Amino acid sequence: MAEIVKLRSRRTRTWLISVAVIVIALVAVAVKVYVFPRSDQVHKADVIYVLGSGNIERYELGARLYKQGYAPNLVFSIPPIGKNHPGCQEALDGVFAQCFIPQPPTTRGEAAELARMSAKHGWKSAIVITINPHLIRAETIVRKCNSGDLMFVGVQPHIGLVAWIRQIGYQTGGFVKAWFETDCNALL
Repeated sequence: MAEIVKLRSRRTRTWLISVAVIVIALVAVAVKVYVFPRSDQVHKADVIYVLGSGNIERYELGARLYKQGYAPNLVFSIPPIGKNHPGCQEALDGVFAQCFIPQPPTTRGEAAELARMSAKHGWKSAIVITINPHLIRAETIVRKCNSGDLMFVGVQPHIGLVAWIRQIGYQTGGFVKAWFETDCNALL
Protein backbone atom coordinates (compact mmCIF):
# COMPACT_ATOMS: atom_id res chain seq x y z
CA MET A 1 0.00 0.00 0.00
CA ALA A 2 2.82 2.38 0.90
CA GLU A 3 4.43 1.69 -2.49
CA ILE A 4 1.20 2.70 -4.28
CA VAL A 5 1.05 5.97 -2.35
CA LYS A 6 4.73 6.66 -3.20
CA LEU A 7 4.08 5.85 -6.85
CA ARG A 8 1.03 8.14 -6.98
CA SER A 9 2.92 10.86 -5.16
CA ARG A 10 5.86 10.52 -7.59
CA ARG A 11 3.48 10.66 -10.58
CA THR A 12 1.70 13.67 -9.12
CA ARG A 13 5.01 15.43 -8.52
CA THR A 14 6.20 14.63 -12.06
CA TRP A 15 2.91 15.85 -13.49
CA LEU A 16 3.05 19.10 -11.47
CA ILE A 17 6.66 19.74 -12.49
CA SER A 18 5.76 19.13 -16.16
CA VAL A 19 2.82 21.53 -15.96
CA ALA A 20 4.99 24.15 -14.24
CA VAL A 21 7.68 23.85 -16.94
CA ILE A 22 5.07 24.23 -19.70
CA VAL A 23 3.49 27.26 -18.00
CA ILE A 24 6.91 28.91 -17.51
CA ALA A 25 7.80 28.25 -21.16
CA LEU A 26 4.49 29.73 -22.37
CA VAL A 27 4.92 32.82 -20.20
CA ALA A 28 8.49 33.27 -21.51
CA VAL A 29 7.28 33.04 -25.11
CA ALA A 30 4.41 35.45 -24.44
CA VAL A 31 6.77 37.99 -22.86
CA LYS A 32 9.14 37.75 -25.84
CA VAL A 33 6.41 37.95 -28.50
CA TYR A 34 4.01 40.43 -26.92
CA VAL A 35 5.88 42.52 -24.35
CA PHE A 36 9.40 42.80 -25.80
CA PRO A 37 9.24 42.02 -29.54
CA ARG A 38 12.08 43.12 -31.79
CA SER A 39 11.55 46.49 -33.47
CA ASP A 40 13.44 47.32 -36.64
CA GLN A 41 16.02 50.10 -36.84
CA VAL A 42 14.37 52.88 -38.82
CA HIS A 43 15.82 54.85 -41.68
CA LYS A 44 14.33 57.28 -44.17
CA ALA A 45 11.17 56.02 -45.83
CA ASP A 46 8.40 57.24 -48.14
CA VAL A 47 5.73 57.06 -45.43
CA ILE A 48 5.23 56.66 -41.71
CA TYR A 49 2.14 54.49 -41.40
CA VAL A 50 0.56 54.24 -37.94
CA LEU A 51 -1.83 51.35 -37.34
CA GLY A 52 -4.87 52.43 -35.38
CA SER A 53 -6.37 51.86 -31.98
CA GLY A 54 -6.99 53.66 -28.74
CA ASN A 55 -3.34 53.91 -27.65
CA ILE A 56 -2.05 57.45 -28.27
CA GLU A 57 1.61 56.40 -27.86
CA ARG A 58 1.86 55.03 -31.39
CA TYR A 59 0.48 58.23 -32.92
CA GLU A 60 2.88 60.33 -30.85
CA LEU A 61 5.83 58.26 -32.10
CA GLY A 62 4.63 58.67 -35.69
CA ALA A 63 4.41 62.45 -35.28
CA ARG A 64 7.85 62.54 -33.64
CA LEU A 65 9.49 60.53 -36.45
CA TYR A 66 7.76 62.72 -39.03
CA LYS A 67 9.05 65.89 -37.35
CA GLN A 68 12.55 64.34 -37.30
CA GLY A 69 12.36 63.93 -41.09
CA TYR A 70 12.14 60.17 -41.42
CA ALA A 71 9.44 60.44 -44.09
CA PRO A 72 7.63 63.15 -46.08
CA ASN A 73 4.24 61.46 -45.53
CA LEU A 74 2.41 60.61 -42.31
CA VAL A 75 -0.68 58.40 -42.34
CA PHE A 76 -2.86 57.49 -39.35
CA SER A 77 -5.31 54.62 -39.40
CA ILE A 78 -8.04 55.59 -36.97
CA PRO A 79 -10.86 53.63 -35.36
CA PRO A 80 -14.35 54.07 -36.85
CA ILE A 81 -15.30 56.26 -33.87
CA GLY A 82 -12.17 58.45 -34.25
CA LYS A 83 -13.52 61.40 -36.25
CA ASN A 84 -11.93 63.94 -33.89
CA HIS A 85 -8.72 61.96 -33.61
CA PRO A 86 -5.53 63.83 -32.63
CA GLY A 87 -3.46 64.54 -35.71
CA CYS A 88 -6.48 64.56 -38.04
CA GLN A 89 -8.65 67.60 -37.32
CA GLU A 90 -6.35 68.99 -34.65
CA ALA A 91 -2.56 68.93 -34.60
CA LEU A 92 -0.69 66.27 -32.64
CA ASP A 93 2.65 67.75 -31.54
CA GLY A 94 2.20 70.38 -34.23
CA VAL A 95 1.66 67.79 -36.96
CA PHE A 96 -1.33 66.89 -39.13
CA ALA A 97 -1.56 63.43 -40.66
CA GLN A 98 -3.50 61.99 -43.55
CA CYS A 99 -6.16 59.95 -41.72
CA PHE A 100 -8.40 57.12 -42.87
CA ILE A 101 -10.74 54.53 -41.40
CA PRO A 102 -9.77 51.07 -42.70
CA GLN A 103 -12.29 48.89 -44.50
CA PRO A 104 -12.68 46.39 -43.00
CA PRO A 105 -11.65 47.91 -39.67
CA THR A 106 -8.94 45.29 -39.06
CA THR A 107 -5.19 44.98 -39.39
CA ARG A 108 -5.79 43.28 -42.73
CA GLY A 109 -7.86 46.29 -43.85
CA GLU A 110 -5.02 48.58 -42.77
CA ALA A 111 -2.51 46.44 -44.68
CA ALA A 112 -4.67 46.57 -47.82
CA GLU A 113 -4.97 50.35 -47.52
CA LEU A 114 -1.18 50.69 -47.29
CA ALA A 115 -0.92 48.63 -50.49
CA ARG A 116 -3.49 50.90 -52.24
CA MET A 117 -1.79 54.10 -51.06
CA SER A 118 1.65 52.78 -52.00
CA ALA A 119 0.48 51.95 -55.52
CA LYS A 120 -1.25 55.31 -55.89
CA HIS A 121 1.65 57.43 -54.57
CA GLY A 122 4.59 55.27 -55.71
CA TRP A 123 5.77 54.56 -52.17
CA LYS A 124 8.46 51.88 -51.98
CA SER A 125 9.23 52.05 -48.25
CA ALA A 126 7.27 52.45 -45.03
CA ILE A 127 7.81 52.69 -41.30
CA VAL A 128 4.85 50.84 -39.76
CA ILE A 129 4.10 51.68 -36.12
CA THR A 130 1.88 49.84 -33.67
CA ILE A 131 1.95 48.74 -30.03
CA ASN A 132 4.29 45.94 -28.93
CA PRO A 133 1.62 43.29 -28.32
CA HIS A 134 0.47 43.77 -31.93
CA LEU A 135 3.87 44.14 -33.62
CA ILE A 136 4.68 40.62 -34.80
CA ARG A 137 1.10 39.86 -35.87
CA ALA A 138 0.92 43.20 -37.69
CA GLU A 139 4.18 42.45 -39.50
CA THR A 140 2.86 39.05 -40.58
CA ILE A 141 -0.33 40.57 -42.00
CA VAL A 142 1.20 43.71 -43.57
CA ARG A 143 3.89 41.65 -45.35
CA LYS A 144 1.17 39.47 -46.92
CA CYS A 145 -0.22 42.59 -48.60
CA ASN A 146 2.87 44.71 -49.24
CA SER A 147 6.38 44.40 -50.58
CA GLY A 148 9.22 46.85 -50.51
CA ASP A 149 11.30 48.14 -47.64
CA LEU A 150 9.05 47.74 -44.60
CA MET A 151 10.26 48.62 -41.10
CA PHE A 152 8.14 47.69 -38.08
CA VAL A 153 8.35 49.61 -34.81
CA GLY A 154 6.53 48.79 -31.60
CA VAL A 155 5.59 51.16 -28.82
CA GLN A 156 5.17 49.96 -25.26
CA PRO A 157 1.58 50.77 -24.26
CA HIS A 158 0.87 52.10 -20.78
CA ILE A 159 -1.66 49.48 -19.71
CA GLY A 160 -2.29 47.45 -16.57
CA LEU A 161 -1.95 43.72 -15.96
CA VAL A 162 -5.55 42.89 -16.89
CA ALA A 163 -5.20 44.77 -20.18
CA TRP A 164 -1.94 42.90 -20.89
CA ILE A 165 -3.66 39.57 -20.33
CA ARG A 166 -6.51 40.68 -22.59
CA GLN A 167 -4.01 41.80 -25.26
CA ILE A 168 -2.15 38.49 -25.16
CA GLY A 169 -5.40 36.55 -25.61
CA TYR A 170 -6.65 38.87 -28.35
CA GLN A 171 -3.35 38.90 -30.27
CA THR A 172 -2.99 35.12 -30.01
CA GLY A 173 -6.47 34.70 -31.50
CA GLY A 174 -5.50 37.19 -34.20
CA PHE A 175 -2.38 35.14 -35.03
CA VAL A 176 -4.49 32.02 -35.51
CA LYS A 177 -6.83 33.95 -37.82
CA ALA A 178 -3.88 35.45 -39.75
CA TRP A 179 -2.41 32.00 -40.43
CA PHE A 180 -5.55 31.06 -42.34
CA GLU A 181 -5.87 34.30 -44.30
CA THR A 182 -4.32 34.61 -47.70
CA ASP A 183 -2.95 37.78 -49.28
CA CYS A 184 -5.01 40.95 -49.58
CA ASN A 185 -6.01 40.64 -53.24
CA ALA A 186 -9.67 40.22 -52.29
CA LEU A 187 -9.53 43.57 -50.46
CA LEU A 188 -7.71 45.51 -53.18
